[in-house]
Amino acid sequence: MTGPDTTGPAMTGSADGLGALIRLLAKDAALAARLRPIEDPAALVRAAVAEAAARGLTVDAAALERLMDDNRAGFLMHPTPMIPLARHEVAP
Repeated sequence: MTGPDTTGPAMTGSADGLGALIRLLAKDAALAARLRPIEDPAALVRAAVAEAAARGLTVDAAALERLMDDNRAGFLMHPTPMIPLARHEVAP
């Protein structure tokens, strides 16, 4: 894991943090590539929450689990996470 991103936002709320994590994964191919091989859902959530925290983001693990359950295969198989945005309002 790399050090915290000091150019990113300060600590965010959990809902904002989840949206920021999703956008980060869409932009940071290396981060997505590190998380993608993690097959155990609980381990993937822990790793994603830790990566988010290292960047000053607060991500609710239960919310991330629900999001992954909605599209587990898409989250793991695609180069960037694919989520059902219509069901999860994520501010840009």
